[in-house]
Amino acid sequence: MEESEKSWRKVESTAIEIFQVWMGGGELEWAREAWDYLYKANLVGVDSPLGKTSSNLHILTLGLVYHEFCRITWDEDPDKSLEHMIEQLELDPLALGVFAGSQNDEVFEFVEDDDELFEAAIENATLLLRKGIHQCLVSAYGDDVQLCSRMVSTCDDSNDDDEDGDSESDLTGSDSESLQFVQNGFHLD
Repeated sequence: MEESEKSWRKVESTAIEIFQVWMGGGELEWAREAWDYLYKANLVGVDSPLGKTSSNLHILTLGLVYHEFCRITWDEDPDKSLEHMIEQLELDPLALGVFAGSQNDEVFEFVEDDDELFEAAIENATLLLRKGIHQCLVSAYGDDVQLCSRMVSTCDDSNDDDEDGDSESDLTGSDSESLQFVQNGFHLD
């Protein structure tokens, strides 16, 4: 079994839970594909406490990015809370602290207890990981337009309107917001 496949197997059950949005499973195919690119870029797959937490945070971040993309592109809310998604993740608290280390005052400003601190650390860590994930995927797909088009193609209905078989969306109208989200490094603003 290829090393990338072994790495995927370690997060696959979590990915299935996080990415389940459409009936056809295109989103899970994309997650697997993206994971392979992240693995090849050495962003995931290391077997150490820090590496395992990194892998789990990366699959969570991919999921959060995809959920936001669904809201922007199709007005589809996967309705999975951060709390629900992290229940299945093994996150070493010290390793999480390393990833969340660049303190974002807005994220931590109103934290009142340990549970809120844990969620705020995860939120901050996933925000920080987006840049590396974005750079990796843009490089893998060629540019922001191709990455966005690939993400659009994950929806069961996205190819129904495409009569000529061209899988690349024209990225106009509501899709322009999707492209802007991708171009902004998977950030909403």
